[in-house]
Amino acid sequence: MVNDYVKGEKEEIKYLDSLMKYRPAAVATKFYQEKNETAAKGALEKLVSTLDIGEDGPAMLKAIREGREGDKTLASIYAPEYEKILMGAKVKDLFEFYSDHFKKYIEGDSYDEAVKVFNEYGNETYKDMYAKVIEAQEKLSSKSPNVTDEDREKAKKTIEKYGRITMPIQNFENLELKKLADPLEDTALKKDLTAMFKPAGEKE
Repeated sequence: MVNDYVKGEKEEIKYLDSLMKYRPAAVATKFYQEKNETAAKGALEKLVSTLDIGEDGPAMLKAIREGREGDKTLASIYAPEYEKILMGAKVKDLFEFYSDHFKKYIEGDSYDEAVKVFNEYGNETYKDMYAKVIEAQEKLSSKSPNVTDEDREKAKKTIEKYGRITMPIQNFENLELKKLADPLEDTALKKDLTAMFKPAGEKE
């Protein structure tokens, strides 16, 4: 059953390679939100190195390292591209894209059930599933007198139903972002602390 599911999908999911290409922009945005400018610059350098920028690449890297205006603009251009690709991806393509994660984190009969669920909604987009969950969560937390107990029960079932699609994808993507972010954060901390304790005569 699993082999029938994934057969012939490799070529079809090549568009998701761009998700990997634009991940550094998502990481840079996160670092900017956390006021970690050094780590954000590291993420942007990573972004530039994965993009096919050509002869403008070295100049762009130099601008990032010198902290010129435009760093955040670069992140703001490519982070939405990352979001667009992820949200527009088909459920069946995401299953194949994260196949190693599914096999690692879902064991036994539960894995076969995951295959069945992702097969059932295979042609839906991640955005469709995500929107259903968000709408249901809003209804569940609503204090409006117009939202009945029956509405809340339906919302719970919706979250349970479509959350089986969105929850693993969210977690798997977060794992990939963390894998990219952690070494950048580590390097940034080393740079910042080294600069902080540099003897006065050596400071620029």
